[in-house]
Amino acid sequence: MIALFKKELRGHLPLLALVVVIFGGDFLYWPFAEHLDELTWVEQSGQLQPGEGKFYALVLMVLTWIAAYSAFPREHDEKTIEFLYALPVTRGQIFLAKGLAVWTVMVVGVALDHLAGATAQALNPQSFLGEQWRFGLAAQIALLNMFFCAVMVAHGLLLSFLRRFGLIVAGAVGTLVLQIKQHSRGHSYVDPTELLALEYLGDNLVWPTTGLMFHAGGALIAGALAYALWMGSAERLTLGYARLQSNRAGKVALGCVPILLIMIAIGWLTAWAVKESEDTEQVVYREFLPVRAESLWYDFTYDSSQTGAAQTLIRQADAVYEQVAAAMGAEVGPRIDADLTDLGSGHAGIAQGGVIRLALETLDADDSLYTLYHETVHSFQFQLAGGRVPERASSIRFFIEGSAEYIAMELWDDPDARRAHRRLAAAAFERHNIRFEELLDDDGFDADHDSNLVYVLGETWTAALVESCDALAPGRFFRALAREDAPEDLSGITLWQDTLRAAGCALEPAVAIWGERMTQLVANEGEFLEQLPSMGGGVVEVKNDQLIVQASFDRPLANPADEYYLRVRRDASVSLDQAYVFSSTISEDGQSVNFRVPVAWVDDGTFELQFGQSIPGARWPFFEDWQAVTTSLP
Repeated sequence: MIALFKKELRGHLPLLALVVVIFGGDFLYWPFAEHLDELTWVEQSGQLQPGEGKFYALVLMVLTWIAAYSAFPREHDEKTIEFLYALPVTRGQIFLAKGLAVWTVMVVGVALDHLAGATAQALNPQSFLGEQWRFGLAAQIALLNMFFCAVMVAHGLLLSFLRRFGLIVAGAVGTLVLQIKQHSRGHSYVDPTELLALEYLGDNLVWPTTGLMFHAGGALIAGALAYALWMGSAERLTLGYARLQSNRAGKVALGCVPILLIMIAIGWLTAWAVKESEDTEQVVYREFLPVRAESLWYDFTYDSSQTGAAQTLIRQADAVYEQVAAAMGAEVGPRIDADLTDLGSGHAGIAQGGVIRLALETLDADDSLYTLYHETVHSFQFQLAGGRVPERASSIRFFIEGSAEYIAMELWDDPDARRAHRRLAAAAFERHNIRFEELLDDDGFDADHDSNLVYVLGETWTAALVESCDALAPGRFFRALAREDAPEDLSGITLWQDTLRAAGCALEPAVAIWGERMTQLVANEGEFLEQLPSMGGGVVEVKNDQLIVQASFDRPLANPADEYYLRVRRDASVSLDQAYVFSSTISEDGQSVNFRVPVAWVDDGTFELQFGQSIPGARWPFFEDWQAVTTSLP
């Protein structure tokens, strides 16, 4: 049996070489075409993402059938089948050796593919993007791959009995499967490629149990039929089939059978579809298209499904533009390109030069108007600064966001929202002991604190600047950045002293007033701050591939928050947008909050976390400072 198995493997050596090139080719071109320290498991794998494994399944299917078609037909064509029958092995062993040889060739390809995934992550030291290969998940996917190959071996051996007509039968069956999926989505498991269209629940792979059972049964039936046709008592059928192929009439008859099967299948499915459409309520789908509109100062793009909300905003837009221009001491113009369809930035709005983007679909009428104010201020900032905002961003980001908040709050005029935001600023100032110098180093600030605090702290600082100078100081600051004689290499305190001096203001009075106003704000919000608990904690348990992270409060809760949050990042090099965020509600005892973090997201157990809680009326939660955590992983 072993000798026979080795003989079959030698017969598949050309295909084995092809499989090695297809699935192991990554190792050949990576050193020349890829940055080895940027490879990721997700990018390398053609099946890891949910639903992406169907093409991978098709590749396995084609290669497996190529191998299966070279098993028994070759023996019959070369007249060597009689020699096999004369060997001291049973026909069952012959059949098993051929099937195992085909399956082994494909398993080599699967193994190479998963080895490439593990290697990609071993070469990538990046935070979160690298070193995310998980043996448990890879092993489960590999088992699904090997099961799929076994199913394809059984079907391939059966189809090979019909030689080239077997491919016609396969096409007919494939058409039938596609029609079943189209007209009955609950039976999509009949498609074998769905076995590798991976689905996840959280970070756990969902096994396609129904599909596995269905295709296991189908493979057993196909394997039994293939054995009967190639090796069993139906050998006479094989000889009869060979005789039919030897004459023209027989070939025509054999060709008509698959065509007849296809026609029957199409007729049956057509009747089924007609009956289904009569028995179910007809659903009409509308097609939503982008719509363009112009106002005096904006060029808008919005989704036709948001026509009502977009038109409401457009009617107010020119007033927003002119109010912001007046507040910034700027001339009106140029026009602003406003894309109201954005959902990919992760923010309510974002601006770059003369282009602003708003996620109108996720905002109510008040939020969309406020966001338009805020992003329009950003557009004027870029315009007045002459493109110098990005190169000064580290020292002035708090003012970029803070002045946009301040002007938007002034023009939008919502005292409750402003008080909620200033409460958040007071909590940060008092709890984190924020100093002005910290705001001038954006990277350093983000390493220790919640990056979103620059919005509310910057708003209070802008108010102090206006009080110490005048209402047009924010606009003059950005205009001063663009002056031709501005030094190129300034940052931090010296940048602010130089720029404010050129804008007709002074830094020291503004800093002093800011400190006084923040101290006064903390005193005014004393009752709120007294009731706002501090949150601290860490990992308390590792359970089922998850870390249980518990946060405790330093005082009894007078007014529990609506939501509690946990952010997780590898280290300070990870931006806020890339940090993982988890939310939870308070435990039944009212003393703690538990979060569940997948082990795979924290890599070697060394990471940073940040606890937060919602503040009534505020756009952002209040987060504690980042804290480093080291825990032992199984």
